[in-house]
Amino acid sequence: MLISSPVPGVVRTLDNLDDRPFSEKMLGDGMAVLPETDSGLLPVVAPLAGNIIKIMPHAFVIANVKNILVHIGIDTVGHPEFFQMHVNNGDIVRLGEPVISADFTAIEESGIDPTVVVCALNIPQVDALVESGSKISVGDTLFEF
Repeated sequence: MLISSPVPGVVRTLDNLDDRPFSEKMLGDGMAVLPETDSGLLPVVAPLAGNIIKIMPHAFVIANVKNILVHIGIDTVGHPEFFQMHVNNGDIVRLGEPVISADFTAIEESGIDPTVVVCALNIPQVDALVESGSKISVGDTLFEF
């Protein structure tokens, strides 16, 4: 299964994140992207087609054979003001469809890490298709499993 980048930016590995559940892969393996944007509000798109089984202001889970978590920012759980949701629980989304828009400028100005985590839930290892530190465009393949 191929998983695409939900935002443009610089690829990071999970083990380099300052967030224990992600860095220790407690939820599963994946990759992360430090977003690059010229404006504050940027759409975070579906990294694959599927069914939105859970959406919160800062994260969503898409089901398509396996479940994929997209978590926007590190420690953004208590900050719904940074996000605008475009879909609801139960919606079917296409690859590349905007799911949530995030104000990455406001996130960074608040001192919060804006990194977007893409995690294959309960999958112990994924195959990275882009090296850490590389630039990636939205929709480019990030990893597979």
